[in-house]
Amino acid sequence: MWNSGQWLFGRRSKSVGVTDVLPFALPLLRIYELNSCTFQCVCGVGVVVGVLFYRMSVLAALHLHDNPLIHNNAAIVASVTGAVINVFAMFILDFVSRAR
Repeated sequence: MWNSGQWLFGRRSKSVGVTDVLPFALPLLRIYELNSCTFQCVCGVGVVVGVLFYRMSVLAALHLHDNPLIHNNAAIVASVTGAVINVFAMFILDFVSRAR
């Protein structure tokens, strides 16, 4: 049974029993979904910033090495390992988002 006088987030709400009061859990579920999305976005940005700092530190450490082979290939090593970390982070975030 729909009551045309009650609206929640642009939608009509179902009435419960004879009291015509919204269920308590409905707004909480929507807040949970918003917080979950926000948390995943913050985690994604955090991973990108973390990999950026990782690449800078690895690049600096490998440039200080005395071996010319390591010194010359420092950019490649930092880029490849940073990309692998990004891929694993994307897999983990995808797994977490599909689990809910």
